[in-house]
Amino acid sequence: LGGVAAIGVVLCGRLAGSVRQGLAPRIAAAAALPWLGAALYLTLSRGALLAAAVGLAALLVAAPTRAQARALAVGVPAVVVAAVAAELLPELGGVTGDLAARERQGAVMLAVLVVVSAVAGSVTAALVRRERDGALSLGTFSRPPRWTVALAAVSALAVAVTFATSGDDRPRSTDGGPRAGAERLRSVESNRYEYWRVAAGELAD
Repeated sequence: LGGVAAIGVVLCGRLAGSVRQGLAPRIAAAAALPWLGAALYLTLSRGALLAAAVGLAALLVAAPTRAQARALAVGVPAVVVAAVAAELLPELGGVTGDLAARERQGAVMLAVLVVVSAVAGSVTAALVRRERDGALSLGTFSRPPRWTVALAAVSALAVAVTFATSGDDRPRSTDGGPRAGAERLRSVESNRYEYWRVAAGELAD
């Protein structure tokens, strides 16, 4: 699920910034980003989160247009807001406990997503109209900004390390209660070290 959401974030980020698309697809893509961002975060998959970061950095390197940069300037904050909201509502991932609390938090999350989605879509619509009126440049950067190249390199290294160290990406507690929080994302503890040790031994044999 995290991988699919990460792919969706990158694809929608591209659609929102593509001047070859019509107004409706670009608005829809921008509006979808917070929903995908919430799904991505709720998996608490370190590999998927880093893959999304790499994809977005690579996107701006591969399509270094001002329209694309503006689209990411709108879309990335929308994803971040959705992720922060998901983290602040710990009952979202629970399947046991107080049903009323889970329903309330679900309703709050739904409201946040609707509002952030509407804002992202509205801002994108305004930007597209200004692009078509000639008020905003559609040109490309003479070369990718240095920070995007650095981000892509660092992110690629982080993904390689993450896939080697990330463990069983299960966000829920074993008793079905509230999901684990963001502390999982700050840890490199994993049972995959043993997987890699055994794999290396088998390869050597």
